[in-house]
Amino acid sequence: MISDFIFIHEGSSLHLWPDACLALLVGCPLTSMLFLALPRSKRAAQPLVATLGIGVAFALSLVLCSLSVAAPALHDDLFSFDRLSSLMAALVSGIAFVVHAFSLRYLDGDSRYEQFFVGLSGLSSTVLLLVTTNNLLLLAVAWWLVSQQLCSLQQHEEHRPQAIAAARGMRQAHLYGDVGCTLGAVVLMLAGHSMRLDLAVAQLCVTNSPWTSLALAGFAVAACSKAAQIPLHRWLPDTMEAPTPVSALMHAGVVNAGGLLLTRLAPLLVHAWPVTLALFCVGAISALWGSACMLVRSEIKRKLAYSTMGQMGYMVMQCSLGAGSAAILHLIAHGIFKANLFLGSGSAIGAHAHHRAPRHQPWIAASVGLASGVFGWLVWVVLQQHELAPKSWVVFAFATATCMHMSRTLVQRGTREEIVLACIVTLVALPSYALGLSWFEHFLARDLSQIPCPIPNSMIWLMLLGFGLALLSAWGIVPWPQAWRDRLYVSLLHEGHPPA
Repeated sequence: MISDFIFIHEGSSLHLWPDACLALLVGCPLTSMLFLALPRSKRAAQPLVATLGIGVAFALSLVLCSLSVAAPALHDDLFSFDRLSSLMAALVSGIAFVVHAFSLRYLDGDSRYEQFFVGLSGLSSTVLLLVTTNNLLLLAVAWWLVSQQLCSLQQHEEHRPQAIAAARGMRQAHLYGDVGCTLGAVVLMLAGHSMRLDLAVAQLCVTNSPWTSLALAGFAVAACSKAAQIPLHRWLPDTMEAPTPVSALMHAGVVNAGGLLLTRLAPLLVHAWPVTLALFCVGAISALWGSACMLVRSEIKRKLAYSTMGQMGYMVMQCSLGAGSAAILHLIAHGIFKANLFLGSGSAIGAHAHHRAPRHQPWIAASVGLASGVFGWLVWVVLQQHELAPKSWVVFAFATATCMHMSRTLVQRGTREEIVLACIVTLVALPSYALGLSWFEHFLARDLSQIPCPIPNSMIWLMLLGFGLALLSAWGIVPWPQAWRDRLYVSLLHEGHPPA
């Protein structure tokens, strides 16, 4: 096979072949910037060239994905070539290609049409560098560049004061993350005696350096800023002031960057228990608050933004529990699904007007979702063939709650036939998720460090109890005093208020 031929000679020049491919992958989206040297009247082909460039990058990422299945993982001074980086590169370039193609017509006639594609291509290239690099210096630079380019795209419509105010708030929130990433990279580099991320992490795990907590704390702040976690979360709803393609591309790699970074740093979580516990608590609070804000919002795009905040909180919890495979699967599925929802948000607004009035049947939905969760949990037990770890309870508890909410929505809005179909789909959702997660865990076992759950069982059960009560209260099954409900509702609405 070609992969055997390419990687058989560890010390030869053929060993540099993955680096060349990854460098080409990062550089392809930048082809449109060559048009900046031309007069403005001759830049008409720039958007199309930008789209073709990211299309080539997507095709190349698929080739790297196929090679990574059989080839050994390679980590050098610049890039990481393994199954994880190849999958993330395919996710970023694939969604970026769709967003570029969508933007060709969506922004046709815009006064800054060419400049938008320059920014879009630059952001795509930087995110590709972010998910494939193994160099701590490049990681810090790419992290900072993503923030700057995202803020630049945020204020694409310069004449709108809301867009300028949103970009100002975004720049401030990301500044904390950029400083945290730089601090973490510098401390990890000095304490680990290497600029390579994998070697520095391995060195800190061996020496159990006291600098581990400081390095992980910096990276934790960086991850929380990109993933829009409390208290650095308010920039995400404000990005709705940007053109819709920016919101879609942001879900391809920007909000996912924090989860990928925490997954790469998973071995350090065991050696920095206070930071790991703080991540777990921040993720749990963000998941609950983001989901609650999503339920009270009426604007489609802001509802999706708060949903993303909640989903990223769930992802941060998975990372802090050591469930790296579940976190990456969640990132990939969420990135594809949410980008599709943003690009179709205009159609969703029109379709929303034809929805039927809801029927109050919470017990049917709760029963179907709960049955799906129990069935999926049993499938997982059979597949794992050993006692379930506490982190598995968290993963399946949240998946079950998602199924319960999904079935509730379908049962309330659908006809009798649609309700039957919804029940069937919901019942098979969790068992299918268990099968997919088992395969995905096996697929990434070579590249992800398997660590014991660093969070005490008491904290996990306390969190599950809190989320269960919140879910039952939201459905009206557990009554709250009316004054509490009114105050919470007003607080949630105020949280989502756009900038003046």
